[in-house]
Amino acid sequence: MLLLMQQCSKYESLAKQQAKEGFTFEKGVVMSVQSPVPSVLIADADPYLCRVFEAKLHKDNQFDVVVANTGTEASLAALKQGFSLILWDARLRDTSRFLPRLRALCPRASILLMTTDDRPTLDMELRRLDITEILIKPFSLDTLIEKLRHSLSSPVLTEKTANLDFARIGQRLTLISPEGSCSTRVLEREQDSFVVVGAPRVEVPADFVPGLSVRVEINGEDALFIFQSQLFRYLSLPVPAWELALPTQIHREQRRKQPRVHLVLPIRIEPLQVDESVSTESQEAILNHGATENISVSGCTLISEAKLEVGMRVHFSIAASALSQIEGEGRVVRIESLHEAKNLQNRHIAITFNGLETHSDKLLRELVKAGGAPQDIVRYRY
Repeated sequence: MLLLMQQCSKYESLAKQQAKEGFTFEKGVVMSVQSPVPSVLIADADPYLCRVFEAKLHKDNQFDVVVANTGTEASLAALKQGFSLILWDARLRDTSRFLPRLRALCPRASILLMTTDDRPTLDMELRRLDITEILIKPFSLDTLIEKLRHSLSSPVLTEKTANLDFARIGQRLTLISPEGSCSTRVLEREQDSFVVVGAPRVEVPADFVPGLSVRVEINGEDALFIFQSQLFRYLSLPVPAWELALPTQIHREQRRKQPRVHLVLPIRIEPLQVDESVSTESQEAILNHGATENISVSGCTLISEAKLEVGMRVHFSIAASALSQIEGEGRVVRIESLHEAKNLQNRHIAITFNGLETHSDKLLRELVKAGGAPQDIVRYRY
């Protein structure tokens, strides 16, 4: 009997330990491995709203939730542990300072932005952080659950971007060694070096040791940036990380991630705001009857009589279909005369897209990926 009691006690201890690791038992046999509960960091200045979200997400042990009411609290929470999901209120003070650091500390997390703006746009700083979804307040709790679960398995909403100041906090990059590769994020920037997040928050090759030469790649929207670097040292605080040497040279491989699509659609453009460097006549010019010629995810070319000037910031609206508009902000980057046209006042105008509304971004990518447009496309003959 004593031996039986000892065996039962031993089994119970083992069961408790294995349960913590995700195993379930039935009649002394390990039956299955349970998926870990996704962890969510909620960052919102409204304590009441945080409590409501937390109660809903905790129900039936769906999510492990941590709440923060300030950017500082959110950063401290991310230092203690990594998160699967980050639910961030865009109105939080110093979002531009704290959110990149949160992204670096949680390299594999899906970020969902909450906003009260019914026509939200993402500037380049936020696009660089790979935002997965934008939730427009108010939204139902069921919608919240649906979006969180979808974000766990869906790709990011925005494309990765980069510029020559690549070592910004939160920037995604890939380190390649002889034994593998590591997709990580920039955590800190020093005078002659930069720090990236290491294991266990990201997976790293087995040959990562101080002194190892690595190839660093950064994906831009239309180019791949490449340089050689060296692992200076391993850091354990504030989180496990690696310090690398800043490059002396950066190689840029031009490429087009998405093709241009020949698509003739109505477009309306108007100056976004007064710019003292651009003439008053051009500022007042409003394009009501232009037509696109080619469209990509990063910009478009069009034919128009509009008196626009290079450098002008504009708001554009493209009639993608009978019911859908692609809207956002952009900048005029090139203007060429179209002498062969019947109307000698017509010009080729190239516009780069700097900010797209969420639904417009999705629609644009669908059109470009399909190489055309849906059945109800409104084609325009200029």
